[in-house]
Amino acid sequence: MNGSVKQKRGLGALDWMILILAVFIAGSFVLRYMNLEEKGLQQDSVMDDYVLTVEIRGIREESANSYFSEDTQFYFSDTGKYLGKILSSNPNSTSQYYELLDGTVQNVPMVTEEAKDLLRMDVSAEIQVKGQYKNGSFYHESNKVIGLNKEITICSKFVSVTAVVTSIRSAQTSQSGQ
Repeated sequence: MNGSVKQKRGLGALDWMILILAVFIAGSFVLRYMNLEEKGLQQDSVMDDYVLTVEIRGIREESANSYFSEDTQFYFSDTGKYLGKILSSNPNSTSQYYELLDGTVQNVPMVTEEAKDLLRMDVSAEIQVKGQYKNGSFYHESNKVIGLNKEITICSKFVSVTAVVTSIRSAQTSQSGQ
C-alpha cells in the first residue's frame, strides 16, 4: 500500500468533448425529426383557393390552341395527383431577340423547318388550385411545395408540359379585383 494504488481521476478533456459531441448529435436528430413533422400539411388543414400563373414555353401552335382551354384539368406528372383547372390562358408566338451588328435588337418569331410545325407558342395560363401558405412556402393540397420560378411538370389527358410558376395569389383577391 505504499504507492502502488493509483487514485481514480475524473473525466478528462477528451472525454468531455466526446460526451458533448454525442449530446449535440442526439439533439440535432431530435430537432430535425420534430421539424419534419411540423412541415407539410396536416390531414385536417383547411385549404384555400389560389390562382397559380404558369408560363409554358415553346409548344406547338396546335397544342397551345387545343389543349389549354378553360376548365381543362391538369395533374402533376410525377405523382398523378390533381393540380387544378385552367381559368384562362393566353397563347403568344414564341420569339427570339437578336442583336444586330448596328446595335439594334430584332424580335424574330421562332419558326421550325417542318411544314406542319411552323410556329411555336408560349402560353401563360392561370390555374385554380387548392392549398395554403405555411412557414413561408405554398403547399398544394397534395402536400407538394410549389414556389415562384420553380419548374413543374404537369399533364392533362392529352398533353404533358414543363411549366414555370410565375405567380401564386389568393383567389379571393383575384375575384375582388375584377
